[in-house]
Amino acid sequence: MTARLCRRRLHGHTRGATHVAEIVVTSALLPPLAVFWRLAGAIRYRVRFT
Repeated sequence: MTARLCRRRLHGHTRGATHVAEIVVTSALLPPLAVFWRLAGAIRYRVRFT
């Protein structure tokens, strides 16, 4: 799924080495960070994590 996210984010953009590296790193970090912050918010505001 991370590879698919990378391909979608790179579609129509330059393929420079630094740009590709940035997309790969951020595509790998975004999903776990999104889950972490959603869980942190659920705990902080005492709501159900769904």
